[in-house]
Amino acid sequence: MEQTSIERIEELTEQLNQWRHEYYNINTPTISDAVYDRVYDELERLENQVGFRMSNSPM
Repeated sequence: MEQTSIERIEELTEQLNQWRHEYYNINTPTISDAVYDRVYDELERLENQVGFRMSNSPM
């Protein structure tokens, strides 16, 4: 079954928030800045395209 845009937004939001926690709160990043930026850009594009943003979006 293909993932919907809303489901992808939820997934990306959760992942980005986890990575932010690792970076800012526990000072143990698990991914590079380039990977974070690529995923962030995907989330931003999807949110703008769909017109939906979760309340805990890192945007």
